Amino acid sequence: MGRSAAVVPTGRGWNYGVSTDVLGRVVEVVTGQPLDQVFAECIFAPLGMSDTSWSVEPAGAQRLAALCAPNPQTGQAVRFDSIGRLALSPPECLSGGGGLISTAADYHWFIELLRRGGELDGVRLLGNRTVAYMTRNHLPGGADLEAFGRPLFADTTFDFDGMGFGLGFSGACDGSVGGFRLRRGRAVVGTCRRGRAWRELRGPRVSGTRRRCG
Repeated sequence: MGRSAAVVPTGRGWNYGVSTDVLGRVVEVVTGQPLDQVFAECIFAPLGMSDTSWSVEPAGAQRLAALCAPNPQTGQAVRFDSIGRLALSPPECLSGGGGLISTAADYHWFIELLRRGGELDGVRLLGNRTVAYMTRNHLPGGADLEAFGRPLFADTTFDFDGMGFGLGFSGACDGSVGGFRLRRGRAVVGTCRRGRAWRELRGPRVSGTRRRCG
């Protein structure tokens, strides 16, 4: 990987990379544990994310939502079971950049942890300054993806005007994104199969009882 040519010269453009995947391997080397065990012990268990894992046991297959893709001829949504069934077996590679199977409830609580600055219900996984640094726009000169990115960004279906990028997060850098009004620096996009979750990192707290959902 170190011998591979860069897609664009340093500082000249933004493109998806494999830095988070490499970081996952670094975590395995430092801890001496496989990434799934690290995630289970250090993230999922403390947050009560019992429905999040790298694969689903056959007994839980009926809880999986169907994946769909547009038919090339008609544009209508059709089931994409060839990809969906991959969730039923452990992946060949535990990627730090993606691949987890989860529920809306578990995902909500993970995003809520980030919204509260790295702490949720007395469990702190990240420092609030770390979260603030991760969610800042790190593009040179405060540029947005419309001006600095390449047309490969999968988190949105609208244009990238006003959308910056941090360390694993994208968000508003000028108060609006693709025509949506958002407070500067306070919106974060979390993605999963081109879905997105917007959170105001300094807004009112969300309260309520945790529930498990399929």
